[in-house]
Amino acid sequence: MAVSIYPPEGNPLWEQWVLKAVPQTLKSYSRMTFDYPYHKAISVHAKNQGMEYP
Repeated sequence: MAVSIYPPEGNPLWEQWVLKAVPQTLKSYSRMTFDYPYHKAISVHAKNQGMEYP
């Protein structure tokens, strides 16, 4: 499961792409390192910063 939290100013870009980008990133990282061990990923975008959480 991918969850994303972002401000309204992020639309339409975030609305269109973030829930596609997060799962693809997890697949890529899992292929290159180790399997992602959590059942969901949370992507947060705030003013001038972003962060990902399991």
